Amino acid sequence: MLGIDVSKDTLSCALLDGATRRPLWRKEVKNSSAGWKQLLRHTPETAPWILEPTGRYSQNVARAAREAGRDVRLAQPKKAQLFLKSVQSRAKTDKLDAAGLALYGLCCELKPYPLKSAMQEELDQLLCARKGLSQSVCELQARQRELPRAAATLEPAVLALQQQIKAADRQIAALIKAPELAAVMELQKVPGVGPVIAATLASRLSARSFGHSDPGAPWAGGVLRAGRESASKRQKERAVGFE
Repeated sequence: MLGIDVSKDTLSCALLDGATRRPLWRKEVKNSSAGWKQLLRHTPETAPWILEPTGRYSQNVARAAREAGRDVRLAQPKKAQLFLKSVQSRAKTDKLDAAGLALYGLCCELKPYPLKSAMQEELDQLLCARKGLSQSVCELQARQRELPRAAATLEPAVLALQQQIKAADRQIAALIKAPELAAVMELQKVPGVGPVIAATLASRLSARSFGHSDPGAPWAGGVLRAGRESASKRQKERAVGFE
């Protein structure tokens, strides 16, 4: 079992023997095509790869391994971290985490690592680009308020970024019409949900799994309210400003 702790630049890896659960080797390779090829050469074809989801950094590794015919499995972050805390000492390093992830894969039945399609990846990158543009607009508008005598100088930059946001919105709206992204169109049926919000929700929900609606609703920005509550509890909530 191969455990991989993924970062932007490197992959800390540990290969555990399935019978003894002891490390056969530990390596650190670059998170690049050269590093992935090195792992493929040194890892038995029957050894599953265990990774936590870290966006594009882990997606690229998982895709390279899957294309080479390897079994790639997903370690859900919260569950994996709880497992690592239960088996590790106070020390925490990337090498220890890699060995812990391999042990986690030996002890638990893990699901296959979900890979995004090219269209899903394009949508995610458009949403990420739009987010960056929106943040830049907010920062420049804040500067305009702070520096009124320089506001006119900053205005062309604000207008240009706002035009780029509209262009990104048009690209997103065109992309989500594809049959592969039908879930986005369904989300738009909810009152007040437009293409960008629907695309963002669909993208994030496809990257995470919730066992129940209770944690899912707050994560998406909603609040579930209990059907039955005592009068005293509601009075306390009003007293502290919860309602």
